[in-house]
Amino acid sequence: MGRLLNRYLKPKSWERNGKVYERLGVQAFVHFTPHVLWRRITSQPAKPLINRRNLRSYFRSTVAGELAHVGSLMIMLVGSLLLYSKGYLIESLFLGSLNVLINLYPIFLMRYNRFRIAGVLGRSVEKLL
Repeated sequence: MGRLLNRYLKPKSWERNGKVYERLGVQAFVHFTPHVLWRRITSQPAKPLINRRNLRSYFRSTVAGELAHVGSLMIMLVGSLLLYSKGYLIESLFLGSLNVLINLYPIFLMRYNRFRIAGVLGRSVEKLL
């Protein structure tokens, strides 16, 4: 990984225990993610991640998912700022709010899950990256 990417993904001291994400409501937000909603609609049971290989694979997928959401967050932020600069205040606020729900909370959730996975695997997040 590049230095900039590694620096971004490296956990900050204030987020290491996950409490900041819990205060922001990521545990409630997880019930509204597409996978959970789809399982509820179709009445499918959750697939447990029972072995270490599956957890490591899921850990890697959170990195990829987070980076995709960061890219989308930036694009929507630019769109929101363009709307604001053109005088579309309501539309800009709507797009900004939507951006938080669609991108920022999933980023928080993926970072939070990485700490939890690292704890189960008995390793630090940095070592798993």
